[in-house]
This record gives sequence, C-alpha cells and structure tokens, in this order.
Amino acid sequence: MDYKDVGSLDFDDFENDDLSLNENDKIVSEFKCNAKSLAKQYVEQFFKDKSLHIGGKIPNKFLHNEKRISMILNYTVCDGIDHSIKALAMTYPEMANDINQKVSRDSELIKEVLVNIGNARIPKEFAGGILCVYLELIEGVDF
Repeated sequence: MDYKDVGSLDFDDFENDDLSLNENDKIVSEFKCNAKSLAKQYVEQFFKDKSLHIGGKIPNKFLHNEKRISMILNYTVCDGIDHSIKALAMTYPEMANDINQKVSRDSELIKEVLVNIGNARIPKEFAGGILCVYLELIEGVDF
C-alpha cells in the first residue's frame, strides 16, 4: 500500500480484530513479566562484583525487591538523576555544599555511576533506576 492509499483504509476492519480483551490482557501480562525478568537479569549482572555499603555480598533478594525493580522499570535517566540529587542532599548534604570543588561531589558521583552503568552495557531504559539502587545499596543513600 502506498502512502497515497491511506485514505482508502476502512477503519471498520479494526473492529473485527481477532484479539479479545482477555488475549490483550495476556499479552500485557507477559510483557510485564518479561520486562521484570530482564530488569532482574541486568541488575544481577551489574551488581555481581559489588558489595553492600555495610560490607558483604549483595543478596539477590535485595536486588529483586519490588520497590527496586519498580524503580529500574519506571525511572528514566532524568528521573534517576533527580531522585539521586535529592536523596544525596538529604543523606550527605556536605557533598553538594563543597565550595572547594568546581563540580560538586554528588554530581561527580552520579556521573561516575552512570558511566559505569553504560560501560556495563546496561540499557539506558534501566539506567535511572539502577543509579538509585546503586546509591542506596553501595553508598548508603536513603531513598
């Protein structure tokens, strides 16, 4: 079909779509399950060689926590940076107020973590949430 033929589409044909609402619900449910599974895979990959801020290996149950997986699935990079700046300011106010630095230490930390996430080949769709999880588990930041 050429671009010129778009005007000849009969939109009534879309009403006869064979997918039922139940099938659509099933597709959405499978997509959510697959997205969660993928997020868990990437978060495990990224944190496999890292330790908790209090010491010790990070248990997968920490990484698979519903709140953290939700952040990974739903935060854009901008959301992650915004939440990180606010959380760092509350947890470590001295990082943002260091007047001896051209770039504040909190900004440097966020940049460093995002570079590490990129170097680990984590999809950018997960980077904002993984940034927050990193700061929480590795740096001890309260979210």
